[in-house]
Amino acid sequence: MASSLNETVPVDATKTTKRVYESNILGPDGDKLAIEDMNGRERQIEEHGIQKFNRLGWKRLTIVLIAEAVALGTLSIPSTFATLGMVAGVITCIGVGFLAIYTSYIVGRVKVLNPHITNFPDAAHLMFSKLGCGRFGYELVTVMLGLLLVFLGASHCLTGTIAFETITESNTCSIVFAVVSAIILFLLAIPPSFTEVAILGYVDFASILIAVGITIIGTGVESTNSSHGLSNVNWSAWPKPGITFSEGFIACTNIVFAYTITLCQISFMDEMHTPSDYMKSIWSLGFIEITVYTLTGALVYAFVGQDVKSPALLSAGHFLSRLVFGIALPVIFISGSINIVVFGRMVHGRIFKNSYIRFINTPVGWITWLVTILVTVIVAFIIAEVIPFFNDLLSIMSALFVSGFTFYFPAMMWFLLLREGPITTPKNIALAILNAFIFVIGILILVAGTYTSIQDIIDQYRAGTVSGVFSCKAFSPTSLRVPGLWQYDCHLPIFSAPLDLMSDSPVKQACEACRRRKVKCTSPRPCKQCRSAGLVCRTSIQQQRKGRQSQKTANILSELRSKENVQTLPRETSIYSPSTGPRIESVTPLSPPASGRCQFSRTAGLLSSSLINDCSGYFFSRMRGTVPILQPCGFQKQIDLAGSSLHAYCLVTAFCAFVVTQTGFSVEYDSMNYSGKCSFEDFRGSLITEATEARRHIDPVTDPVRQSIIIAFLLYGCHIGLGNQRNAYYYLREATTLYTASALDDQASSRQVDDDDPSEEGKLFWLLVISERAHAIRRHRPITLQVTSESPQLEDDPNLPTSTAGFLCLVNLYRPFDESFLGQWNGINASCSIESLVQLQERIQNAVPADLDLPDILMADLRVSQQWLRIMIWQLSTTAGFLSTSPTHACMDFRHPLQIAEDLCLATWKLSKQSMETHGIGLIEKLFEVACTLVDVMACLSVAGLRSSGFKLGPQDYLKHLCTLIHDLPGGRRRYLPLLLTKIRQSLSSMIAPITIHLNLQPYPPAGSSVPDRDTLSPIVSSQISLQEGLTGSTSADIHPGSTPGNWMDSNFNYAEMSRIGDKTPEIDEAFLQYSSYFS
Repeated sequence: MASSLNETVPVDATKTTKRVYESNILGPDGDKLAIEDMNGRERQIEEHGIQKFNRLGWKRLTIVLIAEAVALGTLSIPSTFATLGMVAGVITCIGVGFLAIYTSYIVGRVKVLNPHITNFPDAAHLMFSKLGCGRFGYELVTVMLGLLLVFLGASHCLTGTIAFETITESNTCSIVFAVVSAIILFLLAIPPSFTEVAILGYVDFASILIAVGITIIGTGVESTNSSHGLSNVNWSAWPKPGITFSEGFIACTNIVFAYTITLCQISFMDEMHTPSDYMKSIWSLGFIEITVYTLTGALVYAFVGQDVKSPALLSAGHFLSRLVFGIALPVIFISGSINIVVFGRMVHGRIFKNSYIRFINTPVGWITWLVTILVTVIVAFIIAEVIPFFNDLLSIMSALFVSGFTFYFPAMMWFLLLREGPITTPKNIALAILNAFIFVIGILILVAGTYTSIQDIIDQYRAGTVSGVFSCKAFSPTSLRVPGLWQYDCHLPIFSAPLDLMSDSPVKQACEACRRRKVKCTSPRPCKQCRSAGLVCRTSIQQQRKGRQSQKTANILSELRSKENVQTLPRETSIYSPSTGPRIESVTPLSPPASGRCQFSRTAGLLSSSLINDCSGYFFSRMRGTVPILQPCGFQKQIDLAGSSLHAYCLVTAFCAFVVTQTGFSVEYDSMNYSGKCSFEDFRGSLITEATEARRHIDPVTDPVRQSIIIAFLLYGCHIGLGNQRNAYYYLREATTLYTASALDDQASSRQVDDDDPSEEGKLFWLLVISERAHAIRRHRPITLQVTSESPQLEDDPNLPTSTAGFLCLVNLYRPFDESFLGQWNGINASCSIESLVQLQERIQNAVPADLDLPDILMADLRVSQQWLRIMIWQLSTTAGFLSTSPTHACMDFRHPLQIAEDLCLATWKLSKQSMETHGIGLIEKLFEVACTLVDVMACLSVAGLRSSGFKLGPQDYLKHLCTLIHDLPGGRRRYLPLLLTKIRQSLSSMIAPITIHLNLQPYPPAGSSVPDRDTLSPIVSSQISLQEGLTGSTSADIHPGSTPGNWMDSNFNYAEMSRIGDKTPEIDEAFLQYSSYFS
């Protein structure tokens, strides 16, 4: 071991080693250990280690500095030129470049005059010692530098993830790419000497030059091949018109941070064999940076103009973007590994400050070094994946720490460590002014950057856009943005010049399109959002309301594009509006300009004049009282806009699909378009498909949001009508979520649909409440909308129109079924009392007075809903075990469903069939659930208890009436009657024959008789023979063996059967799929 070490030490190494070692072991505490105190082996290891870490020349130092300072951030420089203009951009790049050279000179001069310092914290110790707080300064700067380096490593890990996703365009979870990036960073950070790292620096430097060159060439070729060539590029030599101080400051700061080279400079210089040569490296780096930044910014800006994207590689096309990311992979990981090595050297050197282990040339040294690097990379990986606002936290770190290392710390070093002679000399006065200017720049960035970054974190939490931890969400070069003062693309490592900062800066007043889409507007104009969407970027002079007016985003795009092109595009249809009501000849799309979003192709002739007239006439004459979401005038406006607005077209299509599907209203659709080509069911399906496809091409959170809520509600009704319960719940949840998210705060946009009656806005809320709670009870779902003191109030006036009065009663029916009840209903909340359920029953009874006089259409929904809700409360009482044979309240009686069925039958006997048809499949489902509960209770009765007595109707009559309603109402015979007959067969087999006879269906054969031929039976019974062979009529003994006439409570009620009552009704769509083939 000793001989091998001696062979590598030069002849004069002993003297050099002693001098270097004694200087290097001096730390903040002034500790010093003489080399003579070591034994022979330790001395040899020490000498070998010092030689190993003092081999860096000025050329390799230049390469290391380039690898640490210059990277993909170079490609965001052109966007700053678009703000500042060509002349100011070039001047700023060159001026800031020389300023960076000067601050690097100061830091390097401190290292040369104090060779014992090994990193920036050591220099801070010297500087703060002049102020009497050397130890404090040392620890403070150590924490600052350590946090910043680890976060930079995390940034490069995240950058590698995005690069891999951009290159591969795969669906692989982003965490996989993040792990791969972390492993690469670890492997590249293993070499502890910057002399060895410099070898990788050559690859880094070549990669960034090639990437920048391809971007410049790619944008130049694309611009040359455009229709008007380079002569049509809209670049300017001067700042853009109307530039604000904030915009100019942000653009300048973007360039300033591109020249950050002092952060690790002392650590690099500590390995130089001739530290005085550092200025050669600084001058070389400075001129390379000035050249690369200026040429990149000027050429790309000249090729692309004001529309240049950030990073500029996005302006070169999709293929070149992927290519550049692939070429730049070495830049991403080598630059990141340098930050890891600098941090590891700082930590490792401090732990083993006075030990030869710090030279990492022994097994213990290598083990401790690898552990240090591994832990650092793991921490960086976790930080990047766990912290939900990582990018803003990184910008806070930059504002707090980079401003110090780059600006005000070097300025303080001159004042406290380098100034020679009195301050009054001309040289010192000039240098004092220069350094004071640098200090002010640092403080300005410190304050402004920290404030805006913290504010953006707060805004993200308020907007709910803070991401989760370890998520597999896909990233893209433009998807990750850090709002605030520093609008940088976080996929570009923060010190990869120009620090990825401020590629697009925010503006004080958003343009018209961004304001309507509710997205962040940026400078320069045209803003990035308008450029990417292909919209005209203009600013309204009119003062807009402050605050969140409505939701953001994309497909107001369709409407905006259509408005911009409506004068130039040919109209393919005639849309007119007679005074007699909403009419439309046909709705044919006006083709919007091509964009990145897939265009929606409308089905020609699907929405005919007769279809819309019939649907609107039916809706406003019969459904407006129970579904108050539209008014004739507001709907007519949507018809007028349907030819140019996809939002309006989607609403009109969904409206027609809702009326046709939900109510079973059979329209006479245009024979020219569909007669003979498809069945009515296919036509109905075409309407739903058209509305659904149109909705996929619009963003539901656009202005006006009320339209999006109405569309979601209409699609919910369509899928309810089809029995697609899960799809229905999706659209219902979307409607309630949009409302809950303060989507209707912008009252102006809300009234774009029904501006003739603002009171209708409150009805929309209560309609959603009613629909959501009814669905939650039927399907055991949670609810979103809560009724509070701030909820819209409906006017309770005796002089109200009958439709409003009926809707108010419907609201009163569902208002009590809040989260408390649903918690008990769903088994989440076990706290339930008899008194609360009795009070709830009384509220339901009083919500619809017995003497209420309203049209049959309104009464049908009210009465059926009322009795259905009473059944639901009784079922909850059954589950809770509150029922009794001698109850104190009638609603707690086992037989209470018999009374409910009687009340329901008496109410529906007075109503016309047409009045119940209007309410569609939802009303039939309520009748079905009441009938199922009635069957369960009847199964517990004796035969005598089932029959009527004298002139009084009995349970059998109620069941027959309910079966008749379900059989006769559209949709009931095919979907619910099979289920009900099956339940009767299973629970109450003695009733199956009387009911089939009552419904004019062939009765089932009595016991012992042969099964009749299928051709002699009705279609329903014929199709059910395969399921019901062997079914026989039953006597009371067959139902309940041993039951005898007598007292009902003593012997005629089978309490064992009560265990089935209150069970959750099976999903209708699932059961229907099982039986539909038999009841078609």
